[in-house]
Amino acid sequence: MSSPSVLLIDDGELDDVRTLLAQMGTEFVHLRGGQIPPEVEPPQRLFIATTRRALLAEQWPLNTGSADAPRKIAVVTEDSNTLRNRLRRAGFDLLIRRPVHPYALRLVLFRDLYSGAERRQNPRTPIGHPVRYRTGFQHRKAWIADLSLSGVRLLLNEQLTPGARISLQLPSRVTDGRSLTLRGKVLRTSPADDQTSGTRFAAAIHFEKLSVAARRRIFNILNDRAHGPAVLEEPVAIDFATAPEPPTTAREGATDTDLAEPSQAEDSPAAGVGSPEDRRKHDRVVYDQEIAIPGEARQVLMGRNLSMGGMGIDPHPDLSVGDHVQLALYGEADEDPFVVSAQVLHEKDGAGLGLRFLDLEPGDATRLEKLITHLPAIEPLQNGESDAMGAVVSRILDHEPEKRDEAAPDDEAS
Repeated sequence: MSSPSVLLIDDGELDDVRTLLAQMGTEFVHLRGGQIPPEVEPPQRLFIATTRRALLAEQWPLNTGSADAPRKIAVVTEDSNTLRNRLRRAGFDLLIRRPVHPYALRLVLFRDLYSGAERRQNPRTPIGHPVRYRTGFQHRKAWIADLSLSGVRLLLNEQLTPGARISLQLPSRVTDGRSLTLRGKVLRTSPADDQTSGTRFAAAIHFEKLSVAARRRIFNILNDRAHGPAVLEEPVAIDFATAPEPPTTAREGATDTDLAEPSQAEDSPAAGVGSPEDRRKHDRVVYDQEIAIPGEARQVLMGRNLSMGGMGIDPHPDLSVGDHVQLALYGEADEDPFVVSAQVLHEKDGAGLGLRFLDLEPGDATRLEKLITHLPAIEPLQNGESDAMGAVVSRILDHEPEKRDEAAPDDEAS
């Protein structure tokens, strides 16, 4: 019997989640109380559970770096640092604190269920090359299993500590002729699925503070390999004593030029004309509309580092630097969302995008300040504490692409 697409496990506390899944037409299996066996198989797409039952997932393979790994959501009424760390080690993606805005909960479920391939905006590409890495003062060798815009999966003989800082050099054979130094943080380490390669562990690394130039080079590596990466006919044991070493120094380019990632967006309709005051007359109608089709899951944004000036978001296929958007921000469970206008910028010291809030009205500024000072109701778990703080669920209501001169070249380095 194949595993279910969606698995919901509780002791009667998640009736609202069950109702939402049913309303969305989702096929799911719900195990409750005495129906729950000591061990359960992981679902294909999404696992939702209370914290009492969430740790059933600790016995599952982490599938680090796999685009097919299910999303994992834990729902809590009370939490602690110990619990959050344990959920991170078990590979959970989101922590949802009660009380939570019901429509924000719906948006998150919709995003994780229906964004499909779009959900992983940073698909991993097999690499298969030796690499040199450093933790602390120790330099060691590993093997790059796969690479994405957000991180890398390493095969190695050392069990790295989650949260540890790491730097690695991609050799010139992997890049465009110049080695590339990247820095990040260890998310998790697990036993290697296949130890015939001569390695004992697989480590998932999340990149931190990528320069735009470095991000561009990673994008080019992935793009070059997307049309036919090399495939090994048989497992090859890694001889760490003879594996080629990358150069001891690396350059990321002399300047951090203001480049946008090559746009993968489809044509988007321009936003309606008119002053912000005119548009706001319709805000309360727009954000209550149902999300009707899977493609609209891209309307859901998980903001991070929320401040009075704006917030960061992950790279988005429909948004480019200079665009203007109108967003509904979801805060207190018993309050309506409020609407803000923002301009898309490069995220400072990050690999995503930044949104700068424009012309906040006094009432919205007060609500925003309140939202900033409270623990987030929906907290990302896998990208570190910095992403978790100031997290907020939002929905794109209106999108106005920046007017660009079609005769001019794209925003590329000259």
